[in-house]
Amino acid sequence: MHGRPRPPKDFSPPPEVVAAQERKTKLLRNATSEVLKRRREKDYSDESLGLAAKLLSLNPEVYTVWNFRREALQKVFIDKEKSVDEKRAISEKELQVSAEALKRNPKSYSAWHQRRWVVEKGYTVPRHELLFVEARLEEDERNFHAWNYRQFLAAHAGRSPEEELEFSRKKIDQNFSNFSAWHYRTKFLPLVGRAKGTTTLTQLVEEENKTPKAGIGVGGDLVPVEMLEEEYEIVHSAFVTDSQDSSSWFYYRWLLGHSIAHCTRPMPTEEKSNAVRRLLEFIDGEKTKLETEHLSVEPDAKWPCLAVAWLEEIVAHFADDGGGGGGNSGGKVVKDIFAKLMGLDVQRKGFYRHAMNGETSLVISS
Repeated sequence: MHGRPRPPKDFSPPPEVVAAQERKTKLLRNATSEVLKRRREKDYSDESLGLAAKLLSLNPEVYTVWNFRREALQKVFIDKEKSVDEKRAISEKELQVSAEALKRNPKSYSAWHQRRWVVEKGYTVPRHELLFVEARLEEDERNFHAWNYRQFLAAHAGRSPEEELEFSRKKIDQNFSNFSAWHYRTKFLPLVGRAKGTTTLTQLVEEENKTPKAGIGVGGDLVPVEMLEEEYEIVHSAFVTDSQDSSSWFYYRWLLGHSIAHCTRPMPTEEKSNAVRRLLEFIDGEKTKLETEHLSVEPDAKWPCLAVAWLEEIVAHFADDGGGGGGNSGGKVVKDIFAKLMGLDVQRKGFYRHAMNGETSLVISS
């Protein structure tokens, strides 16, 4: 869990704690051996599954025991004599086993995998699972297992991209520093432009591999321009709240990548020129906003300085012919910014030196 302090390197637990840990280790070792023995014997009795569930509640990381449970449950799922209600009851019981394991370790790969495996069988209630994962994200808003599971559920339950964007916006409003929530938006915003009417995520995901990639540094579909404008407003609100938090700035760079891609996709020359002109006008407005809202108040703020470098890099890329070419971190303004950042952010001094020498780029990819 985030925020949990680590013990000092020279920390030695009391003898009674060590003794208790040794007893627990012996118990787990014996229980694991017994469960694996029953697996070899293909003993799928309620007693065996109960012992396996108890073991997993103490140590969710024994993936072989999860395999044992899947072998037993699969026999139920393929049994044509079993009713839908029986299979639903078995599924709900297994979800509870997973839930108990996740209480022990909320980031157990095996426990989350088991949960997904059960849901894919098709006998669970999607709404209940959405509530479950939402509760886990209340406990730890940056649990990437829970976010990945949420994305899977969204497709499985046929939710629209708009619904998931609304959920991520709620999490961002709770905490602008929630990098996972910002990242979640990058998974669904490109889908909105493709979604028509009641199109669900399931249908959109099926189409994903058929769709050409968008442009420089951007995979998948382009985010519509009007949606980009809304996202820039959201991210600027986050800047005002805490300009030192990196989460919103990384999202800002992702948005810039999509703005660029609208100018680099195949299109007629005149249309391309107009797109580049609109982009450069937008960049001028962004630079002014960063200067007036941030750098005029705090000239040495790292992230606003770096964002101006991103913007200047875009200008340098399109300045020559309005359609691409050239475009690394050149220009006196950009170099001056990198030189300043080398003093402000010493830990990344080498990176800024590379950028200043044109050996790497920040937004534009070659």
